[in-house]
Amino acid sequence: MNDLVNADLSPVKLVTGKATWLECPSNSSVRRVFRSLLLACGIGLLAGCVGTGPYPGVPILGAKLPPPYKGPVAASQVAYRIDENRFFEVVPREGAACYRAGIFYTDTTLGIHTLVMGLNQLGGVDLVIDAANTDYLVGPTIEGGGSCYNCGGSWLPYSTDAGRTWKLGGGGPSVSNSPLTLSGSNAYAVSSIGGHKVASMVDITKEKFGIKDWKDQPRGFLPSPRKAPLDTKFRCIPNGKE
Repeated sequence: MNDLVNADLSPVKLVTGKATWLECPSNSSVRRVFRSLLLACGIGLLAGCVGTGPYPGVPILGAKLPPPYKGPVAASQVAYRIDENRFFEVVPREGAACYRAGIFYTDTTLGIHTLVMGLNQLGGVDLVIDAANTDYLVGPTIEGGGSCYNCGGSWLPYSTDAGRTWKLGGGGPSVSNSPLTLSGSNAYAVSSIGGHKVASMVDITKEKFGIKDWKDQPRGFLPSPRKAPLDTKFRCIPNGKE
């Protein structure tokens, strides 16, 4: 800070004559010094009130991060099986079995093990993935979420490359536990409106599909799988710590 002051403050000049006085620095020099002092003080105060972010050198203003969880972690569980080689797992990060966990997809034949999505809470969801499918897959829908919490509907995790990569499509069913069927590349969601079941369909091969891409099906039509999966419900069994 002294260097800043010395750099901007002109030396004080003693003028003698009939009277003796001090010749002060110009107003612009004083303003520069004052701004430098304010800047230095502000930086000092800021450094004292920021939290430490998850990335080195990137602070979070005013944040107080919770301490990392160090307790026991619940066991992973298989939540849905397409066949004996393809299945989804719920992998908890903390002590609760179905809360704050990740959903992973595994194909033992192709050697695929990928993260589908994270979840905060999951119970049981009706899900039928045609076991005859090879490239097209879907996961349980996520209510709201993503970058738009008020757009209506849900987000649908899907894959078009046998589970190697996963994306999120928008405009899914209004309730995240609505029954979901995948046949070929078409995903069908069932909702209840006025006591009547209504099915809507979207082609997951369409890039970045949204709510306008879901088409209502006549009389709630749902296709039968060409090959039945081992499970018809995506289920996470809680351990009482949720």
